[in-house]
Amino acid sequence: MTRAWTNDTPEAFEIQWNRVYTLPDFVRFTHRPHIHAGIECQRCHGPVQTMDRVVPVHEINMGFCVDCHTEKKATLDCVGCHH
Repeated sequence: MTRAWTNDTPEAFEIQWNRVYTLPDFVRFTHRPHIHAGIECQRCHGPVQTMDRVVPVHEINMGFCVDCHTEKKATLDCVGCHH
């Protein structure tokens, strides 16, 4: 679990991580570098602030990730995501 803060309250709260997307076994994904880069949850998960339960809203595939990495000037090195 990760600590997160909202703009509304300075108190920390724990995020319950539940799998929303299933990726192929050869893809390595962790939220940590995305959180540290300031990527908002909504970027991949849609308007989570209005959802009772987070559900898939995008087709998460290599093109989706490469487009974002290109826009944000993040690594496009294959070993960053594949093993």
